[in-house]
Amino acid sequence: MRIVPACVVAVLPLASAAAARAAEAIAAAEPPLRVSLTLAFENDGSFVRENADSDRHETSAAGAILSFHGDAADPLFDALGLAHRGTAWGLVGGQRLFTPEVIDAPTRDPGDRPFAGYLYGGVFVQRELGDALDHLQLDLGIVGPSALGEETQSAVHDLIGEEDPNWIDQLGDELAAQLTYRREWRVPLGEIDAWGVPLGLRVLPRVGFGLGTVERYASAGVDVELGHRLGDSFSAGRLLAPPAATGAAVTGFRAGLFGRAGGSYVQWDTFLDGSSVRDPSASVSREPWRGELGGGFRFAWEGERARFAFEYLQLVLTDRFETQRTTDGVASASLRFEWAF
Repeated sequence: MRIVPACVVAVLPLASAAAARAAEAIAAAEPPLRVSLTLAFENDGSFVRENADSDRHETSAAGAILSFHGDAADPLFDALGLAHRGTAWGLVGGQRLFTPEVIDAPTRDPGDRPFAGYLYGGVFVQRELGDALDHLQLDLGIVGPSALGEETQSAVHDLIGEEDPNWIDQLGDELAAQLTYRREWRVPLGEIDAWGVPLGLRVLPRVGFGLGTVERYASAGVDVELGHRLGDSFSAGRLLAPPAATGAAVTGFRAGLFGRAGGSYVQWDTFLDGSSVRDPSASVSREPWRGELGGGFRFAWEGERARFAFEYLQLVLTDRFETQRTTDGVASASLRFEWAF
């Protein structure tokens, strides 16, 4: 009668140890949840063009990107029956400001683009398969005075002591919906040795399109990047094109220098063509073919749990509308913090 309890007592420590080892194995098999917050800012300032300290045209964009890394969207792609190696999803929110060349003129110049503000939020999903990345994003927002463009620019100008913009004849309020897609490829070209430091060279071509009430376009471009420990990353991102969050975490320091070129055909741009629901609306004749050329740098430090990354991009833009009198540029900077739970 006493044999069974004794056996139970003897087996309990073994069962407890086995359960602990099983839990450790399961935890080791499941990758940790990695979440990143990216703070992004873009401005029309550019050291490669004249009058770089003035606000005009694609004046600024600011926002944040919250990304859930490493297999975070696996259930979605599994349910759709789509193959994948890495997945991610995220949320994005931002504000974009567009202004004419002279922001304090008493009347609107019919040959210059109108004032416009755009406030939006969106969700995106990403899939990595082989050396290709798919990014699909849906944004919902508002164009017009309710986007608070005038209030934002006036507050910044009051802070830095610049002239007050008058935002005369800005685009009126209308709801906005925008769907964007891009596919990007990673093409390694080999490695070179620079004073004992291995540097990888690669090409990153991409294509994409946008559909919606904000912009309708088809685009293509390419980055050429030289860097140290580039790993399975893709091209540097912007607020308008969130970076890939599908790659595996790699500890240590990585850095890269890159050049970028791109072009697009634009069938609709509400910030130039005017309101899609209001007639009449302030507008200007859009240039359908666009190009951009520039480059930048990026670096990141990754620990066991924490990661810090910085990216900077500088672009020169072709004319966006027929009566444009000056060449525009845009600078983009982003700061990303990542943590593994």
